[in-house]
Amino acid sequence: MVKVSLDLEEGLHKAIRKKAIDKGITMKAYLIELIEKGKSIDDSEDIAKANKEEDVEEGDAVEEDRASEIIKL
Repeated sequence: MVKVSLDLEEGLHKAIRKKAIDKGITMKAYLIELIEKGKSIDDSEDIAKANKEEDVEEGDAVEEDRASEIIKL
């Protein structure tokens, strides 16, 4: 583990502290939760992007097949 020190604006610190208290956890636990949630969102966005790119590639292949069939006619 690595110890991290952050300088936060007072308003942000208060907001994070309030959310942590409302959840009944420490600020550290709440910040770790936020980081993990952000990471999982990034991971899911990467997966969605990869799937979209794969769909585009498959769509291109279908278009090429259709074009080949039309040319044969």
